[in-house]
Amino acid sequence: MSQASDKRMALAAFIGVVFCAISYITVGILGYSYVGEDVSANFLSSFIYAEMSKPFFYLLNSTFLLSIFFAFPIMFFGCRNNFIALIKLVMLKK
Repeated sequence: MSQASDKRMALAAFIGVVFCAISYITVGILGYSYVGEDVSANFLSSFIYAEMSKPFFYLLNSTFLLSIFFAFPIMFFGCRNNFIALIKLVMLKK
């Protein structure tokens, strides 16, 4: 991010969290509308491709994939920072 500031970083983090929340809510609503209360512990196994419409199946799975894609960097932000710090530490010792 060019010209990074606390305000811009907070806005970027907020937008990322909001997008993840919206995609998780979408997956939840679509999943509950299809399965109802008969959902299994692994809710993805409750969706049977042959029993549902193809656009609904692809919409549900694509929003699930998008939520994982955008949540992954947020979950591993601290890990990434520690890894970068270790790399810098090793490079400085050389």
